[in-house]
Amino acid sequence: MIPHHSNNHAWQWHGIYTLLSSREASLGARRFLAEYGLAEADLAAWELILSEAGNNCVIHHKGESEGLTWQMHIMIAPDRVIAKIHDCNQAFTWPTDPQLPDDEAESGRGIFLIHSLTDYQKHESHPGGNILTLERRHQTIAAKEDLEGTLDAMTEELAYCYESLSAIFRFTAEARQSSRIEDFATKLLQHLGTITASDCGMIRIA
Repeated sequence: MIPHHSNNHAWQWHGIYTLLSSREASLGARRFLAEYGLAEADLAAWELILSEAGNNCVIHHKGESEGLTWQMHIMIAPDRVIAKIHDCNQAFTWPTDPQLPDDEAESGRGIFLIHSLTDYQKHESHPGGNILTLERRHQTIAAKEDLEGTLDAMTEELAYCYESLSAIFRFTAEARQSSRIEDFATKLLQHLGTITASDCGMIRIA
């Protein structure tokens, strides 16, 4: 079992240098982000980003640090997700403008995909390993709440309009069937009395 820890806005994981652990890390991060409510497009993007970043850690691990692990930290800000990937590999120079390799190339696409899917990248090398920081913006929670409130209000207003139109059509049909204005007025008052819980009513016709 791969150990991990999470709270409402942060998730941490560490594991051994295998492609299986890289896959487990990216799926664990996706589940955490899904619980927070990120859209499917953001979830799919982060799953790919973190899979490629984890695979790079594993593939470039030379085995000179047996027993050590690599770590993944996910933090959620109001408008973005921040990921930090720590490894204990040798220093690595991160390209500033990665290009997509030729179709025949067997590697080199991971860094290009990471750059394409993130808004910010920072790679730091130090004697103990490397730290890759990635950020990707997402729709803010406040914007989501405002949108939901607007949609609720529109739904309520549409329902009210539908009920009003239904009543107009119903009473129009009844008016055509009534030969006396008194009969139509009586039915109208009965209906209004029911929906307003009134005991009596009066209608004045000019």
